[in-house]
Amino acid sequence: MRIMLTVLSEHADRDVVVEGDETTTVARLAESLAGQGGERPSNVVRLTRSKAPYGLGRDAAGAEPPALWLDGRPLDPDAPALGLLRDGDLVTLDRSLALATLAEEPGGIVEIRVIGGPAAGSVHRLSLGVHTIGSDPACSVAVSDPRLPALAAVVRLTPDAITVEPGEPGEPGNPGAGALLDRERLEGPLPWPEHALLSCGGSVLTLKAVEPPDAHLDAQPDGGLAYNRPPRFRPPGGARRFEVPAEPRRAETMRLQLLTAFLPAALGLGMAWALQTWYFLLFALMTPLIMIGQWWSDRRHGRKQYRRQLKEYRERLKVFEATVERARADDETARRAAAPDPAEVLLTVTGPRRRLWERRDHDPDALRLRVGLADLAADLEF
Repeated sequence: MRIMLTVLSEHADRDVVVEGDETTTVARLAESLAGQGGERPSNVVRLTRSKAPYGLGRDAAGAEPPALWLDGRPLDPDAPALGLLRDGDLVTLDRSLALATLAEEPGGIVEIRVIGGPAAGSVHRLSLGVHTIGSDPACSVAVSDPRLPALAAVVRLTPDAITVEPGEPGEPGNPGAGALLDRERLEGPLPWPEHALLSCGGSVLTLKAVEPPDAHLDAQPDGGLAYNRPPRFRPPGGARRFEVPAEPRRAETMRLQLLTAFLPAALGLGMAWALQTWYFLLFALMTPLIMIGQWWSDRRHGRKQYRRQLKEYRERLKVFEATVERARADDETARRAAAPDPAEVLLTVTGPRRRLWERRDHDPDALRLRVGLADLAADLEF
């Protein structure tokens, strides 16, 4: 048996490598960690078979062996350590630190993640009720941010809706004190949709539904857990392309068909001169009539066609803007997923969740980390 543990103590925590066999009991391990078995506390604890078994619960002097705490409860001193402890467990010999060994995630309906600012990485699980956000340690979501007001916002969770409203206005002259929900000033109670960003002071928070750990784990005989790393499916790269609807233009002045318009004038003048009959000049009067009629017809038809094209353009533009907004939101979501925030990384590791170790060495984003937040142009082409 070889297990790596973290032993919590009042003064300093220490990482310990425990080497033993299947006969090693919790009591023997606790004695070695406390230094009651004659060994000096060190970072490597070797428990040989010659010192086992230890199952009486008391040493030779009759002293009660120290209790070993895991997940907030004491372990049975006579139980074999091999079946109870795994690599990475938090244990302690101090009863007052027992709660610090809890590794299970707390319950709740939703969680508020601090994804930007000095306290980025913290996750707060909330249940139904009224919860406060601020720098005051008494707040339900206490964020260590010197620019954050003591009471920055109030979140109300009901079975029907989740709303957020502003708290204290903050100190005068502090431009970051006012709360913003997706870049809109928070002046009253507003619904807080999932993934929307709440910016206040120097911190950025987001709301998400609680997702249980979903990594596939298999227990191993040595007390460890085998993790099945699933394949990574990456979406196709490249910017999305959009064709912007072209605004219709008013039709230019229709070109008059001069040959057709002036043909009666030429014919009338020619026949009146050749036949010496003056009433053939009446054919020449058809020229201005034809030109005026053609102009009026073209103008009327052009106006109706322009109005129809303009109506169709406005409808296409409305659909286009809605499509672009959806693409922008999808692009933002994809970028956040590709570059997870510290809170997402924390939940992925402690769950564990299926994204643990998802990047391979041949991936273009291997060893790439996200630092901070910024407003960037969406990866869209027009």
